[in-house]
Amino acid sequence: MKKLLLLPAALAAAVILSASPSGPSSPPPSGGDVPRGESHRTHDAPELSFYNDGVKMLFKKEWADAQKQFEAAVAINEKMPEAHNNLAYVLRKQGEQNYAASLAHYNRAIELKPKMQEAYMYRGALYFFMGRKDLAQTDYEALVKLRSKLAPHLKKIFDTGKEEDPEQFYGVSKKK
Repeated sequence: MKKLLLLPAALAAAVILSASPSGPSSPPPSGGDVPRGESHRTHDAPELSFYNDGVKMLFKKEWADAQKQFEAAVAINEKMPEAHNNLAYVLRKQGEQNYAASLAHYNRAIELKPKMQEAYMYRGALYFFMGRKDLAQTDYEALVKLRSKLAPHLKKIFDTGKEEDPEQFYGVSKKK
């Protein structure tokens, strides 16, 4: 089973920024053959490549490009909660017209991984910005119950009416 390495945002940013820049991943090859002389490694799974490219774009705040990468990851592996969470985030950042789709992906991330603190944090923020303070409060209470360090960050959104500046990307890291 593949595991997600959760790194603090600053460390993850340093890792991503030190990587050589690359464009969006190309679609997975149709034949699935590995060229002669190349070994097939499990961390080279196509959904992980799309996911990792999406993370790079998310850190650059390239929301629409990141959206495409996370959508590709989810299309290949629908049971990837981190991709759903990040897709929800970049959809939300692109405006109110995307709130319903964003909510659906936060809900799916939580369905797949019920203790995913980041999904509760960001879904709570979405609910708050949608004017659904009752549901935002429910997500805050879930974070408190999980003893999450993210609970005060969601509470700060409630108190100030805005997200942190500079923007923080909690729990976002490359998948290996």
